[in-house]
Amino acid sequence: MKIFIFTILLFCLLTNSALARLYINEFMSSNGSVLQDVDGEYSDWLELFNSSQETISLEGYGISDDPDEPGKWIFPDVDILPYGFLLLFCSGKDCTAVDGELHTNFRLRNSGEELTLTDSDSTVVDRLEAIELTRDVSYGRVPDGNDEWYLFYEPTPGESNGEEAPPIRTAPPRFSLQSGFYQQGTALRLESEHEDAVIRFTTDGSIPVDTSSLYTGEINLNNTVVIRAVCFRDDLFPSQTISHSYLIDYEQNLPVFSLVTDPTNLWDWETGIYVEGPNADPNPPHYGANYWQDWKKPVYIEFFQEDGSLSFTQDAGVKIHGSFTRQFDQKSLRIVADDEYGSGT
Repeated sequence: MKIFIFTILLFCLLTNSALARLYINEFMSSNGSVLQDVDGEYSDWLELFNSSQETISLEGYGISDDPDEPGKWIFPDVDILPYGFLLLFCSGKDCTAVDGELHTNFRLRNSGEELTLTDSDSTVVDRLEAIELTRDVSYGRVPDGNDEWYLFYEPTPGESNGEEAPPIRTAPPRFSLQSGFYQQGTALRLESEHEDAVIRFTTDGSIPVDTSSLYTGEINLNNTVVIRAVCFRDDLFPSQTISHSYLIDYEQNLPVFSLVTDPTNLWDWETGIYVEGPNADPNPPHYGANYWQDWKKPVYIEFFQEDGSLSFTQDAGVKIHGSFTRQFDQKSLRIVADDEYGSGT
C-alpha cells in the first residue's frame, strides 16, 4: 500500500512538473512594425518557451483567448525543443504556412484579455492575464519562464528575453500648450521630467528620431503646424511620441479633423497611398495605382468641435476611400478604428 501511494504521489509530481515546463513567455497585441508574417503583414504574436531538457510534442495542445472556450485553436504536429521557443502569429488566419509558420484562428486584443494554454487532455498548462499594450511594445517573462513580467520596447520574438529586466522608457515630453486655435507668435515650450534627457521634434508629421531637430528653447507658432516630440536619454528607451496640432489665425466655422501621419505613408512612390506609384495603368482611372490598393496606414487623429474645443484624440488607421474619385487630386479618406493601432472603436 505504501509503495502504491508513493507511486501515485511520484506520478502527480512528475505530471505537475511536466505541466510547469511550458510557458507563454512573451506576446505582442499591437504589432505595427516589429515582425512580419509570411504574407508581409504585421500580425499579433505570442511566444512559447520550453524550460525542460526534453522535446515536447504540441500535437493536440490548445491556445485560447476566451476562458469559456479553452483549446480555441489546436496545435498541429509540431515540436518545441529543449530550452527552445515557438512563435505563433495570432492573425485569425487559422493555418500553417508553407514554411511551417503557425497562425491561430483569433487575434489578440491590445486592450488585454486572458490567454490559456492547455495540453491534449484539456488540462491548463499556463494561463496569463494579458495587459493592455501600446503599439510595438511586447510583454514578457524575465528570465524566460519566470513569474516576473516586463514591458519590452525592443521585443524579442522567438528569442530569449535575457536574464535582466529590460530598460524602461523615458518619460514623454510635456507641452505648455494643448492642441487648439492660437494667434500668430504664440510661444510653445517643451519640458522633460529628466534633467539629462534631450527633446527632439518634427513639424512634417514624421516620428522624431535621434537626428531630428533638437529643442533648445521656446518655439514661436507663426503658421499652422503639427509638433511631434520625443524625449531621449542614453540609458533608457525613447519616450512615446507626443503630438499636438496648432491652428494659427484660423477663423473656424466647421468642426476640424487634424490627421497626422508620416509623409511617406502618403507620398512615398512605392508605398504611399495617395500617389500613383510604379504599377499604375497610364489610362484613367489608373488601375494598379497605389491609391487603388487596400492599404491602411497609421494616423493620429485630433477632432475639434465647432467651438474650438478638443473633442477626442486617437490612434487609428487611414485608407483611400471611394471608387473613381480615387484618381482625382483630392481624394476621400476613410478612418479605421482598429486594435492594430489603438482602440477598436
